[in-house]
Amino acid sequence: MKENEFLKELEKNNISITQEQIDKLNKYKKYLQEQNKLYNLTALITDEDIYLKHFYDSIIISKYYDFDNIESLTDIGTGAGFPGVVLKIFFPNLKIYLVDSNNKKIKFLNDIIKMLDLKNIVAIHSRIEDLDIKTDIVIARAVGNISYLAELSYNVYQKELVLMRGRKEEISKNLLENLNLSIEKQEEYLLPITKDIRNIIVFKKEKHNNKYPRKYILIKKQVL
Repeated sequence: MKENEFLKELEKNNISITQEQIDKLNKYKKYLQEQNKLYNLTALITDEDIYLKHFYDSIIISKYYDFDNIESLTDIGTGAGFPGVVLKIFFPNLKIYLVDSNNKKIKFLNDIIKMLDLKNIVAIHSRIEDLDIKTDIVIARAVGNISYLAELSYNVYQKELVLMRGRKEEISKNLLENLNLSIEKQEEYLLPITKDIRNIIVFKKEKHNNKYPRKYILIKKQVL
């Protein structure tokens, strides 16, 4: 996907973008390509891959989820900042935490935050189970087992857990019942050009169950 195709797809999906946002995305792309030679941040590094599988794949979720209705989010397993940094560029009023256990990626993210002059966004070097933050939602793109992730981050998301996945997956009834979650939305769509399948799942936390999350060793031993 080239830049002009990226912009056309945004327009087709009623996602507005300013010239300032385009400029920030291009600075992001250029720095990612430069630093990837040193740190191996992502395997998808051509212009075409970045526009389609990083930028477009990160922002298209805004067609299915209204980010104007929340104030804060935690992006778990953010890697080189997807979708968190892209969402921050499009929704500057959001308070965003970028979480990853790879310190080299956190250093890269801190550089990007400074370079793009992004405010109210923090990169955190941590494992999920060690997080001590609370936000309206947790978002994660293609990260781990659904049940594992939902329980590990249970104390973090106060309203919803938003997962960006590949093919449709079966959701454990045990997970929904024990964590008092309901499936608010589950939608499938195709990426343009490659026609890769994507699934978005939104879990709503109806009420916090104080018995969860369990200790990490127990979660690892038996997922819900």
